[in-house]
Amino acid sequence: MSVSIVVKTRGLAAAVAQLNRLTSWKVEDGARKISGILESQTLRRIDVEKRSPDGEAWKPNRTGTSILRRTGRHLRDSIEGRATGADAIVEAHWEHAHVHQTGMEIRPRNGAALKFWFVDGGHTNFVIAPKVTIPKREFIGLSKDNEAEIVEELNAMLRSYGSGQ
Repeated sequence: MSVSIVVKTRGLAAAVAQLNRLTSWKVEDGARKISGILESQTLRRIDVEKRSPDGEAWKPNRTGTSILRRTGRHLRDSIEGRATGADAIVEAHWEHAHVHQTGMEIRPRNGAALKFWFVDGGHTNFVIAPKVTIPKREFIGLSKDNEAEIVEELNAMLRSYGSGQ
């Protein structure tokens, strides 16, 4: 399972419209450029920012370790930006990525409670709980700063095509 989100904005459309006026520029070139930027922005959100695209800080995890990095690199390494024709896409291919993007509540299938071992601060604890809630930590999407960065990069691309470089 993978997570894909398509975001359309007015600022990007105007920059792309300017680029389309240049005969040497192809929309696929812009899509490839944008897909790399989207991948970089998503990785930065996971590694540094720790905020959803709308600016909301992610809820800390129970162990106080780096959010969305505790179980290793599964999520981070599954992030991929790619272009398909005129579409720039960023997605996460890890099978549990959607859980972090949208949040999830886990309830027991059989019985009244979930039972599992949990390691916290080097101590192993046996937990019995009626449910476990994994909070939404949206990592794919565009913030206003992300949009501005993309528009800036497309404008730079436009200037380089316009100057023949």
